[in-house]
Amino acid sequence: PVIGHFPDASLLTGQRVLVVDEVWETGETMTEVMARVRAAGAIAISAVIHYKPGRSRVVGAPDHWAATAHDWVTYPYKAGG
Repeated sequence: PVIGHFPDASLLTGQRVLVVDEVWETGETMTEVMARVRAAGAIAISAVIHYKPGRSRVVGAPDHWAATAHDWVTYPYKAGG
C-alpha cells in the first residue's frame, strides 16, 4: 500500500495510537500503518468497522471490530463518488 502522509516519529514516540479504518479486507494497509506506528516508538491499537477474515492476506486480525463481513460492504458516504 502507498501511505501518503505520516506524522513525524517525534509525535508518536511513547504514545498510544488508535489506528481506525472502515474495513479490514486484505489487512495489508492496516498492517503497514501499524508497523510504521510501532517503528516510531508508539503502542499501536487497530479498530475497524468491518472485518473480513476470509479475505485477509496477513497474519493476525484487528484488535477491535464491530462486525464480521463476508460480502461487499457499501458505505453510503462513498456511494456515487
